[in-house]
Amino acid sequence: MDYVNRTRLKLLGRIRLVDPQDLKTLAALEQADFRAPVERSYLIDVEGFDWNCPKYITPVLRNRSGRRWRCLK
Repeated sequence: MDYVNRTRLKLLGRIRLVDPQDLKTLAALEQADFRAPVERSYLIDVEGFDWNCPKYITPVLRNRSGRRWRCLK
């Protein structure tokens, strides 16, 4: 969700649970700068996507201190 630009990406796909015994796939999903090993994972086969209409997305902005505030009409 991108509140500032009032856009969101919707994904349509099918999810697969990676077998906990599939150590090769789990190892391939690990990141070098993250110390914990991957123990469980889901893979999503994306079949479609859509950039959604901004009509009902209320803009949320941040000030310089990082605090959130909503734009009111």
